[in-house]
Amino acid sequence: MTAGAVSSLIMLKQIKGWDPKLSTPITRGFTWLAENFTVEKNPGAPPGLEDWRYYFLYAMERAGDLYPTEKFGKRAWYALGAAHLLKVQRSDGSWVSTNTSLTVADTCFALLFLERVARRAPVATGGKEAPPPPK
Repeated sequence: MTAGAVSSLIMLKQIKGWDPKLSTPITRGFTWLAENFTVEKNPGAPPGLEDWRYYFLYAMERAGDLYPTEKFGKRAWYALGAAHLLKVQRSDGSWVSTNTSLTVADTCFALLFLERVARRAPVATGGKEAPPPPK
C-alpha cells in the first residue's frame, strides 16, 4: 500500500501545484520502496495479501512514473520489473500468482505495468521521445 499511497500523494501535490519532491511523506515512502524493493513479491504484505504482487508492481510503476524517477535507491525499477514479468508470463499470455482466482486481475496489473513502455516508445511517436502527459 506504500506505493499506492505515494502515488496518490504525488498526484495531490501536483494538483495543488506543489513540488512532490519537497514532501516528507513522499520522500519517506520512496525510502521505504528503495529499502524493500523487490519485483518478486508484495513486500511486507500481511497474511492473505501476499498474492497481490502484480498490484504492487503496478503501484510501484505509478509512483516511479509520476515522481518521476528511474530508480528506487540504486535499482532500475522498470527494467527489473519488466524483465521479471516477461520471465514469469505464462504461455497463454497471462500472469498469475499462487491464487489462481486472481488471474484476470494479475494479468491486468502486469499489463498496466508494462504499458509504460508503450507510452514512451519511439515507434509510437515517429522516432521521437513521447511528449509528457498533460498537466
